[in-house]
Amino acid sequence: MKVKILFLSLLFLLANFIFLPNNISGESVLVDYPSNVNVGQIFNINLTLIDFESTSYDIKIDINNASGRISEIYNGSVWKSTNLYVNGALNTSIINNSVFLLNITKNYNGTANITVSIRRNSSSTVDSFGGYLINVTFISLPPACTSSYFCGSWTTCSNNNQTRICTNTTANCTTTTYNVTETQSCSTNSSIYLELNWTNSEIINSDEFDIEVKAFNLLDYDYDIKIWLEFKDNNTVISDRYDENEKEWKSGTYFVAGFFSGSGNDSEDITIRLREDYKNFSGEAKILARLREGDDTIKDINYTINILKKAETDNDDSLILAVSSTDNTNISDKENEVIKLGSKNIKETNETEDIKTEKSTIYKSKNEYIKEYAIYGFAILCVFLIILLLIDRK
Repeated sequence: MKVKILFLSLLFLLANFIFLPNNISGESVLVDYPSNVNVGQIFNINLTLIDFESTSYDIKIDINNASGRISEIYNGSVWKSTNLYVNGALNTSIINNSVFLLNITKNYNGTANITVSIRRNSSSTVDSFGGYLINVTFISLPPACTSSYFCGSWTTCSNNNQTRICTNTTANCTTTTYNVTETQSCSTNSSIYLELNWTNSEIINSDEFDIEVKAFNLLDYDYDIKIWLEFKDNNTVISDRYDENEKEWKSGTYFVAGFFSGSGNDSEDITIRLREDYKNFSGEAKILARLREGDDTIKDINYTINILKKAETDNDDSLILAVSSTDNTNISDKENEVIKLGSKNIKETNETEDIKTEKSTIYKSKNEYIKEYAIYGFAILCVFLIILLLIDRK
């Protein structure tokens, strides 16, 4: 009888060991999550711990398919593999549930398994709960779309309006092309025109000079300008212009981008000069200007300009200052007082004047005086030395 009771007791204990969950205390979890997710889609898993003692727990929520792990979990600061625990994720002494962010990071279509592992903080004891299934869908995303927008020229102003056709094309997705008509106000009595102004009617070669550019009746756009000099009889460009933005000289064949901006009237200065190859040129030339908006030429104008050679400097070191008499009485040229500096004769009224002309006042420099009296000083020095020698011999 005793043997039978002992056998039944062992059978009862074995049955409890086999059929009860691995946590004998009755601990369980409630896992709330979406049944379907897409690859790359972040989703929530709400985890609730039931009948766990009050302490801190590390949580691991792993998602696998037949090939391996396919997910990551957010640990509060960075995304990590779901093979790792989120340390201290739940403290049942405060609250027994928490929401975790997960993401399917591997391309996969089909059903995957979710396993929840719970580890007591700083302990090797682990409770695992599995058998949770989730459907994963991989969606192939279309390539990024690009688009272009191109506009034609404005039509002639009519009834205070003008239009242009713009083409909008979307590519790399579903290619679609359609036209858009843009309209802006204008005035038939106020066409755009230019004026060029400069200080002198003649320009001296090798000098830089400023051209004032005036524009009238501009519309609300950015306008480029080009100003250059040409020979009168051909189209050879002979000038450069200064680029204020890049602080350097550039060929007159280049436009200045955005020289005018906005509607109404405006004026700006631009500095030009002749190129080094044409420093000896003189005579008539053409000065031209071209205004454009985008790729469209709006206005062309040209003027005639006279180029003069730069005067050569006189290297003569003599200087004559003629002092004219204030008396109205007729006085001959030879009776005018002349002040001469230096030793060279200079023509005055096409006649060579004698340096000894009566009533001429002659001024000499210190060097002239030294040259004149040096010989006398040398002679006196020699006499003095002879006297000393004679005294010494006696």
